[in-house]
Amino acid sequence: MATWRRWVDGEAFLAVLIWGASFPIVKHGVDSFGPLGFAVVRLIVAIACLLLWLRWRGESLRIERADWPRLAVAGFGAMGLFQIVFLVGMHHTTATHSALFLNTSPLWALPISWLVERQRPRLGAIIGAVIGFAGVVAMIGRPEGGARSTLWGDLLTLGAALC
Repeated sequence: MATWRRWVDGEAFLAVLIWGASFPIVKHGVDSFGPLGFAVVRLIVAIACLLLWLRWRGESLRIERADWPRLAVAGFGAMGLFQIVFLVGMHHTTATHSALFLNTSPLWALPISWLVERQRPRLGAIIGAVIGFAGVVAMIGRPEGGARSTLWGDLLTLGAALC
């Protein structure tokens, strides 16, 4: 068992499986319930899972009053905006496009930190980001026929990646 554990981290493997499976599941949910209806269902399920997890671990949901403003900004701003943009984008594109575009979020860290925090990137980081974005463009290909119909969803999903 120790050898197996050294090669496979069970929690990380489970996270990768859940993340990978989420795009077709979310696509089906968005198409079935609509983007905002699915967002509500997703939120209710997430809250129920969180409460059960905390109860099982014997932890409290208590939040210090000093943390409320930052939690509100993160919850309503970043996560709320992300969920709406992501789910509406998913409704207008394919699960494959959504997965590719949403997973560009680490690549956006470079230009954002350059513009916002004035951190000058190293040449290797710039080359890596350019190769990453080129890979996404190569995977998506030229917009032809049905692919043009996903442009709005693709742009929204890129917006979600920025969130």
